[in-house]
Amino acid sequence: MPSPQAQSNFSSLVHRWLDISTINDAGSKLRSIMEARLDVAVEKGCHAVEPDNIDGYSNNNGLGLTAQDQLVYNRFLADAAHDRGLAIALKNDLDQVDDLVK
Repeated sequence: MPSPQAQSNFSSLVHRWLDISTINDAGSKLRSIMEARLDVAVEKGCHAVEPDNIDGYSNNNGLGLTAQDQLVYNRFLADAAHDRGLAIALKNDLDQVDDLVK
């Protein structure tokens, strides 16, 4: 089992790249990871994607995400999917539907 320090370092690293509030930051790891995943969907011949757990702002996640952070991230996902000719489904964030379609 890793030491408590190693576990803490890993947890900090994971939280940094999972932090959707950084999606528009230069060099965002999360942006490149999600774009690569969408590229794989295209390569596999998918017509659409359905991201899950896109309601992080409404959960106790330790990142202090806001509803605005979530909207920015969801719009990024939609734009990135559409740029690749993919449809995208919305799941788990129905509270923001009205804001997303504006």
